[in-house]
Amino acid sequence: MKNSVFATIAILVCFTCLFLAAHAAPMKELNLLCWVSYEERSMLEPFEKKYNVHVKYKTFTSDDQMYALLANSKNQYDVVTLFAVNCKHYSERFIEKSG
Repeated sequence: MKNSVFATIAILVCFTCLFLAAHAAPMKELNLLCWVSYEERSMLEPFEKKYNVHVKYKTFTSDDQMYALLANSKNQYDVVTLFAVNCKHYSERFIEKSG
């Protein structure tokens, strides 16, 4: 009797785990374009775990490199880091290009 109870519980636990695994939200991907050294793994790993997302990043070392990467990206980046000083200049360039 005791063995059949444990077997039944074990089977229920297995089915529950399979059900939850099949219906778990798939991990999403967040594409980040950022300055070199802004992609600290010590910050990204807790973020990825908390929000069930994988952060894929590409870095740049100059404003011109950032512009070239972004201009040729075909909307591949979800988040881009900029210095506030340069935001207006680059947003105007993108508006002119898309115009």
